[in-house]
Amino acid sequence: MSGNGQNHQQVPKENDEAGDGPEEDDDFGEFEGFEGGIERMQAQPAPSPWATFPDLLPVQTSPATPADDGQASCSRMSNASSREVWQPAAPVLPWPGPSTSREDPRPIPQQMRTLNPPDVSLGTNQAVGGRVTPDNVHDAALAVVMDHMDGGMVDPRLPLAQADMLNIQLENAESDRAQLEEQVDGLRQRNIELEQQVNSFHAQVNELNTRLQRNQEILEQQLSEMRQFNNADWRQDLRRMQEEMMTIKQSQITERTELQASRHMIEEMKTIICNKLQTLESNLYKEYAEMEKRLFKKFDDQCHEVKEAVQNVVQETSNQVAGNLSQLVSVFVQNPNCGEHQGNNLLQSIKIELEKHKDQQKRVLEEERQKQLTTLSSALQSALQHLNSAINDDSKLKGGDIS
Repeated sequence: MSGNGQNHQQVPKENDEAGDGPEEDDDFGEFEGFEGGIERMQAQPAPSPWATFPDLLPVQTSPATPADDGQASCSRMSNASSREVWQPAAPVLPWPGPSTSREDPRPIPQQMRTLNPPDVSLGTNQAVGGRVTPDNVHDAALAVVMDHMDGGMVDPRLPLAQADMLNIQLENAESDRAQLEEQVDGLRQRNIELEQQVNSFHAQVNELNTRLQRNQEILEQQLSEMRQFNNADWRQDLRRMQEEMMTIKQSQITERTELQASRHMIEEMKTIICNKLQTLESNLYKEYAEMEKRLFKKFDDQCHEVKEAVQNVVQETSNQVAGNLSQLVSVFVQNPNCGEHQGNNLLQSIKIELEKHKDQQKRVLEEERQKQLTTLSSALQSALQHLNSAINDDSKLKGGDIS
């Protein structure tokens, strides 16, 4: 706002020069955008109280007249050179309309329709001396506005900003009213639902009261019946029931003692049976080992006998074959005139003898094998019979112990 203060300091000098003649008044002209003129007036000689409180300074406005419009239109065009002294260099901004928020001040255009401003320079806080002309009037009005602007925003304490805030409050009040109506409708619907719930709750409470009353009547009836039965017969029945309970308890005690005794006997029998089973198992193992030894010994003896028989058979057959072969060879040697045919016959006869010896040897071995198997099966059968008899004896002993 330093530039505005310098312009305000130059205004009294120009006003003094304008008072010398009518030509200088015409040179200054009117402020562009000022649609009405005012008559010349003398400045107040006393200092204005607004200089002490510049923040509380209002802007005075007055309507324009047609005569003033004509006078302003004549002098508007001739004051282009002197307008640059006090008019700000910023371009004219478009009017943005009422602001959307209540707290933010709105930007205003550079041209104002303000009349009869105070003769106070807000930039210097001093009264303007000399005569007041339309030019210094508009300079003072512009100074008022510019002193209340911060970054292109109007102070919300000015009447114009307050009017915009009232418009915004009116619009917000309409929207708040619509919201409140919606809330009222919702609350009415909720009230209807709550009334229905209250009715259902009343019905449930009535039903519970009836149930409670019915149960109370039943309990009172039962209590009265119990009071009626509270006599000597009831006491006798109670005493008889106590005696029966005592007898039952005594019988239970005796049964418990008998059960304990039987359990003790069963434990003893279990230990005896386990000991006998252990002895029987040891005896069975011993008998099994003895039977196994006997079987192996008998099997070895039979195998030895079979081996001796086979050796005897083989010796006899070999001797017989050797005799036959020697006889044939001697016959063949004694007849040197024998041809090839006789030699072939001799070889054929030797093969036949060997085949016979082979078949005979197989037959003897098969017979010996059959004998060995029969002896082994008989030994196994005897061992099984002995084991079965031992098992039967053990089962008989167990049955006698249990009985």
